[in-house]
Amino acid sequence: MMSACRHDRRAAHRAHRQKAAQPACYFRQMRRARLPVSSLDDLARPAPCPRPTRAARLAAFAGFGAAFWGATCLDDGWWRRVGLPAVQVVCAVAMVAVLCDGMEVLLLSLVAFRLGQWARPGVGVSWVVVQSLLASAAMASHWSLRAALTLGPPHFAFQLLAYASARLTERIAAGRAERARLEERLELSRELHDIAGHRLTALSLNLQVLQRTAPAPLRERIDAAHTLADDLLAEVRRTVAAFREPRDPAGPAQIRALGDHIPRPRVHVSYRDDLAVDDPRLAHTVLRCVQEIVTNAARHANADNLWIDVTSTDHAFAVHAHDDGCGVAELVEGNGLRGMRERLAELGGELEVVSRPGAGTVLAARIPLRQPS
Repeated sequence: MMSACRHDRRAAHRAHRQKAAQPACYFRQMRRARLPVSSLDDLARPAPCPRPTRAARLAAFAGFGAAFWGATCLDDGWWRRVGLPAVQVVCAVAMVAVLCDGMEVLLLSLVAFRLGQWARPGVGVSWVVVQSLLASAAMASHWSLRAALTLGPPHFAFQLLAYASARLTERIAAGRAERARLEERLELSRELHDIAGHRLTALSLNLQVLQRTAPAPLRERIDAAHTLADDLLAEVRRTVAAFREPRDPAGPAQIRALGDHIPRPRVHVSYRDDLAVDDPRLAHTVLRCVQEIVTNAARHANADNLWIDVTSTDHAFAVHAHDDGCGVAELVEGNGLRGMRERLAELGGELEVVSRPGAGTVLAARIPLRQPS
């Protein structure tokens, strides 16, 4: 009986010693890996940081904060997209080299997230790889190569997740904006059909009745007005259909016909058939620009002739127009020219208008062509 009790006490003592030896074995393994934690004492009370090291870390952190503020608040440009994020990476890597405590991966993740808002996948992933390698190299110099190989991959994965989250956020925002734009186009098409379509139909019917009862000298003018009303109604219907579904590109023949119903000035359009473009947005912009040029000349130029040349090169599409009207000393742009500038600006184009008294008005529009990637 006594030997059995003695045996139980020895077994319990042996189990207690094995349990107490487990933390010591764990910390011996961490010491061999040269990780920063080597004992329970280090967990409870971190080693004191020398004042120069602390000052260098604070300076690097302040530099990171200033660069982050600049990249967030300054105007968009190369310096904001590339220069300031590079400064942030340098500051974060310097913090790793001086005193690595794990916070630096969060700072680099902020850089990766900001990068995902503008950089394509190839550029963004390459940037994240480079900054992760720099941080791992600084970690190896501060701790050990084994520590860098152990902690580097999780840090890289966390930064890549931040970049992918930013890309997904941008795609969702772009999708919502496109949906809102389509809903607005649909609502505008309904209003245009219900209001303008109804009024133009009534105008066409009244002109038709007037044409039957008017004297013979006026019938030709009424017939021209009736034709214009029908053409305008057809244009409204085409516009409504274009709002609801993709439109076919406007061709040279359609653009050359813009001046057919304008009695004055006489419109001369030079647009070769082989210059037709396949991009519906570009073709529609050219159509609306030429249409606005003809309308402005008919309203304000007091000209007898209007010449419009549509040309194309390997890099740009151009519309050049000039008239023999009276011209003006000071050009005041109305809604038509402002709308033309806005249309051109959406495609990266530009508009130049020059008018002199007695010398007519010259207008030049240029739209850069998108190069294949």
